[in-house]
Amino acid sequence: PPADGVYIHGMFFEGARFDAEANTMAESRPGELFAPMNVLHLMPMRSDDGVDRTAGMYECPFYKTNVRAGTLSTTGHSTNHVCNFWLPSAVPPNHWIRRGTALVAMTNDESELLLHCVRWQGVRGAAQSVAALCHAWRRARHTPPSPGDPVAD
Repeated sequence: PPADGVYIHGMFFEGARFDAEANTMAESRPGELFAPMNVLHLMPMRSDDGVDRTAGMYECPFYKTNVRAGTLSTTGHSTNHVCNFWLPSAVPPNHWIRRGTALVAMTNDESELLLHCVRWQGVRGAAQSVAALCHAWRRARHTPPSPGDPVAD
């Protein structure tokens, strides 16, 4: 674990990919609907620290599912939207906005699997086995595990 902050993984890009060598967002590869996102290191910091987050950055929305439909909660926010990440980009943000680029936690296939499990196990049972379900689903798709993936029983 990091000395400060937290590592997160398991997200996918829709409409782009992340080029680790150039440390910037890049065009999707041909035929690639969802590109795995690199592990992110989130660091706590003050929001009034004076850092300009707009130069060379794209404010990328992060959703639970790629359906991007959610109901409005009592706060007026979508229940599917999690937060936004400022990601480095070599092109203006409008480039990615026109493509509908976003980060998602689950693709359609994973969302359908989770809904199927909720129907059969109920919300509580499905919530308790999400890690095992995702592990089994990725194994079935022959997707290599990400660092730190939970071990399924």
